[in-house]
Amino acid sequence: MKRFGVLIVIGAVLALAVFVISKKSDDQVASEEVASQVHPLGTTTAAIIEEEQKIIPAGYKKYIHATYGFSILYPEALAQKEIDEGGNASTIIFQNPAEGKGFQIFVVPYKGEQVSEEQFRRDIPSGVRQNTEEVIVSGAKGAAFYSKDALLGDTREVWFIKNGYLFEVTTLKLLEADLLEVLSTWEFI
Repeated sequence: MKRFGVLIVIGAVLALAVFVISKKSDDQVASEEVASQVHPLGTTTAAIIEEEQKIIPAGYKKYIHATYGFSILYPEALAQKEIDEGGNASTIIFQNPAEGKGFQIFVVPYKGEQVSEEQFRRDIPSGVRQNTEEVIVSGAKGAAFYSKDALLGDTREVWFIKNGYLFEVTTLKLLEADLLEVLSTWEFI
């Protein structure tokens, strides 16, 4: 009688093992089928997943703002915070105070294709705008320049207009290279 009980237990274990192995096989086939599915644009699911992994390199996060229609990649060591300035304007801050690193994006509705002198004077209380040069950020024409801020000191700023918004991106002058790296990932969506 004991042998019969042992045989039943062994049989149950074998049946469970066969079920688990076949389930893994079914899951693998299913995942291969999903990976090989072709989407309307002619790419496979596997290609899309691979592309997504390429988009966000290690050590970075992706920030997307649907209202203002843009995305960027930024260092994951920076915390992100949004401040509603009213009138459909916002300040988006990316910072790590412990390391003294970061930047901010001020976004405000704007009519016009170029930033007026009046707008510069209004948004740069110090009145300092040095070494101004034309730039293009994700197809949007703008200006980059050095300035001074009462709290921050010397700054590097990049301003551009797209889809009815003025984007004013500011960082410390010493962090200019970090800002240029972030701006190179900017995409309008």
